[in-house]
Amino acid sequence: MTLTICIAFSLLSLAKSDHHNCSILYSTADCTSRGLISVPKDLPIDIISLDLNHNEIGTLPNNTFERYSMLLTIILDNNRLSVIKTGAFFGIKRLLNLSMERNTIHLTELNTNEIFRPLKSLELLNIRQNLEIMEVSWTYPYLGNLPNLIYLYIDLTNNPNFTLSNVKKLTKLKIIRFEHCYLTALKNDTFEDFPDSVEQIYFGNINFLIPLISLVESDVLKPFPNLQVLSLTKIICSLSDALKILYPFQNKSMQAVVYKKIGIPPGNAVVLTELIVSYLKKVCVKTLVLAENDIVGLAANILASFNYAHCFNTIVLTGNRFSLVSRSNYGLFFAFVKQLTNLKILDISFNPVKYNKVRYLKIPYVCGTNHFESSVEKKLIHEFQTTKHVSEKSEDDYQCLESKLKSNIQDRPTITFAIPSKLHTLRMSYYLSVEGYNNQKLIIKNVSNLRYLDFSYFQMDVFSGITFDGRVNLEHLDVSGIDSKLLLEKPFFNSLTSVSTLIMRDANLGQIFRDSDLVSNIVSTVNKFDISGNNIWYMNEFTFSNSKNLKHLILANNILLEIPLAVTHIDTLEILDLRNNELQSINETMRSWMESQNQRKKHKFKLYLANNMFLCNCNSMEFINWIFRSNLNFDTHFRNYTCQLSNGTITDTNRVYNEFHQLFVHCSNGVWLNVGLWSLFTFITITVIVAITFNFRWRILLWIYKKSRKKLYHNFQYDIFISYADDSIYWITKELIPTIEKFWNLKMCIEERDIYAGMSVADELSNAIENSRHFLIIISKEYRKKTWGKFEIERAKVEKFTNKLQKIIIIERHARKEDFPLEELAKFQNDITIIEWCDNDNTNAWHKLGLTLSTDY
Repeated sequence: MTLTICIAFSLLSLAKSDHHNCSILYSTADCTSRGLISVPKDLPIDIISLDLNHNEIGTLPNNTFERYSMLLTIILDNNRLSVIKTGAFFGIKRLLNLSMERNTIHLTELNTNEIFRPLKSLELLNIRQNLEIMEVSWTYPYLGNLPNLIYLYIDLTNNPNFTLSNVKKLTKLKIIRFEHCYLTALKNDTFEDFPDSVEQIYFGNINFLIPLISLVESDVLKPFPNLQVLSLTKIICSLSDALKILYPFQNKSMQAVVYKKIGIPPGNAVVLTELIVSYLKKVCVKTLVLAENDIVGLAANILASFNYAHCFNTIVLTGNRFSLVSRSNYGLFFAFVKQLTNLKILDISFNPVKYNKVRYLKIPYVCGTNHFESSVEKKLIHEFQTTKHVSEKSEDDYQCLESKLKSNIQDRPTITFAIPSKLHTLRMSYYLSVEGYNNQKLIIKNVSNLRYLDFSYFQMDVFSGITFDGRVNLEHLDVSGIDSKLLLEKPFFNSLTSVSTLIMRDANLGQIFRDSDLVSNIVSTVNKFDISGNNIWYMNEFTFSNSKNLKHLILANNILLEIPLAVTHIDTLEILDLRNNELQSINETMRSWMESQNQRKKHKFKLYLANNMFLCNCNSMEFINWIFRSNLNFDTHFRNYTCQLSNGTITDTNRVYNEFHQLFVHCSNGVWLNVGLWSLFTFITITVIVAITFNFRWRILLWIYKKSRKKLYHNFQYDIFISYADDSIYWITKELIPTIEKFWNLKMCIEERDIYAGMSVADELSNAIENSRHFLIIISKEYRKKTWGKFEIERAKVEKFTNKLQKIIIIERHARKEDFPLEELAKFQNDITIIEWCDNDNTNAWHKLGLTLSTDY
């Protein structure tokens, strides 16, 4: 027993010892999530990068890294680091990047000029998120021995004091990221000890569990005269106070001003007035981001406020509560935008409703940046070029322009939106449109430079038509979430001849694909086509016959039972995404085409099949083998997909392939048994048929002659005869007729429409049923009261028994059991297809009806 315990403790200590089980690749040691309690001592001495993220290291003793003198990067994030000895970094004088975020380091203990002394070459120091609670006496570490430091990421205390840190010596410091901020006041002397070399400052917080900044002094950023980028995220103070700190940069140029989630919870409505932007208006800003700040409108005099409107290159107002329902907002906003002569990117998405999760465009300074991508950040700093001042306009000029625009909106059935002539990107995703402007025509002018247009989930149905005035050179178009009928049935796509990326997710394309003409004409130039989430279960074979450049087709999140044959007409296809469908297998024809396509594309063809429930049985043996033997590029690791065995067990294709012979050994036995049985059955059948044919040959020939002659000269006048009661007329008129006759191109016989008055009703009904291919009964609460209902069913019996009527279909809608004419239907109950109809969720019902009508017998 004692020996067992000793062995267990020995194994445990070995697992947590300084001996490594790290992954070494190209002089990089990946030791993440290894449960290490100390830095390994047996790594190759020539490694240049050491990643110790997510371990349990608590102390860095003296000479911890001395063995690895070639190190350039050390990552110690997410450990239990609390103690760093004075000589811990001795011997790694080449080190460029040091990251120790999300630990419990008491940085006051680092206030010695010895700890970082060996790191003369260090360019990046990340020690943020080590401050768990607000400490008044907290002191920052000494940084004066880091002459080459460029990037500093650190927390901010309640009353920070950087005097003892000697940050004044950091003359090469360019970028500062303050995080986990406990500031309660932004005073003029808060950052007075920093060097004037700083060009980018980021204030942020990982949550809102921080104090209110109640005092903001206008010269707090005066020590940074060369500042190019100012970013504030999740700061609790008024937007007016936050904009006040731009005071030192009046009549100067800045690369970006980014204010996200600024405000005092739970949020106040903010109207941008001349007073609020009094300092911002005097700064030449290239990128302006005022996102998720509860902005609801613009003041009337806002247009005359900006002295440097020509400087704006990018404006992002995402995630506010800015509404165009107000005519004053509408006029002011577009009048303001018209003055931005050099604007290239405009994003007003996720307005005016407050969204829980807001997505941003991937543009510099707006989204998060990896702090090790220093070369990219450094390049972005120097991209800004100062432009000349614009001539000032009086407030009366702007008000006149605003009044004229509002008058046009109110009085005319057409809205003309003249965007800035240099605008490259326009994003209005998740935007509720203008109330009261229904059935107006929207014309967008100055679109020659527009390349990226995102109208996804925009309330497009308020416009009777959307057209572009002038040459359109769009390359990226996203109209997801908009009913495709509103776009495809109007001349929206007529002028879009250069779109290479077209996104139509959640656009109700399921039924549209029955008509290939509506879709095939818009994909001729498209390179990437995303139509995921459209409940597509059928696709016309020639849908993509006009496609000449399509390389990436996304059909994910639909209800496809098999891969549409239409994809075989895309000679340029390289990526086919079929994730999250209802695929059960891939037939041999489609597999052969994909192999050929892979050869044509020099083995670059990619197939995505994740989250389909494949069938793993005797019928899919060849498909399972193909997955693992094919030269195609698949999406999942080891080509492992979910599949279901014949007994209902859920497993994966990897296991099935490895246990192939055990799982399918019965398949070959079954094949030979089937061959023997079918041979015997065939022999007996042929013998019986020959005997019967010989004895009754003349009667058989006469019967065949009569039947063939009758069918030869019989043409159906209608595809479907409908038997229904009066309480179903409205539903038939509004839903059934438009779908079956307009989209499915089938002709129906409707009593009120096709049975003429003045003739014998019985004769007319008999003739109509006799000349119909299918018989459809709508069972409702009033059906048993129908005068001619019993006659119609009896007549259908006759036609069915004479083999002229192909199918009898019953749709049960709002009916009870007693509403069914059971006696009349009893004799041919095996020939009936019954569909239960629910108005709230009828997708499956439409699917079943379509399949029933589209197959013969």
